[in-house]
Amino acid sequence: MSDKLTNIFADPNFRSSQAPNFYPNKQYRNGEVGALVVFQAERGLDFACSKAGLERVVRSDQIKERFVVLAKRNGGAPVFVAAEQAQTVLNRLRAIPPRAGKWGAYWWLTTNFMPVETDDEEIF
Repeated sequence: MSDKLTNIFADPNFRSSQAPNFYPNKQYRNGEVGALVVFQAERGLDFACSKAGLERVVRSDQIKERFVVLAKRNGGAPVFVAAEQAQTVLNRLRAIPPRAGKWGAYWWLTTNFMPVETDDEEIF
């Protein structure tokens, strides 16, 4: 699975797009492979996954293989961290209410795509 995605940011066949309803996450697509790219928080180790973005990737009828990709920002070039099936991530998060953020509902994820339950200050 991750072999298709480890070079997602260097592969010219992957195109990125960003919808305002799931900023700062981005969607990448290469034909029938699509991914919601979730960036690591500027402060901390976790990743803020947009509810709208995750649901959009899972529901898309234009892609056959759907993933969530975790990435770190490295100046202008993102760095691949991990990938997981989007439906698997959504299934893990179903029972957990998303947080309300200034860019919409979201969940904090660990590098293992597990939900983070914390009372820390909202930074997404």
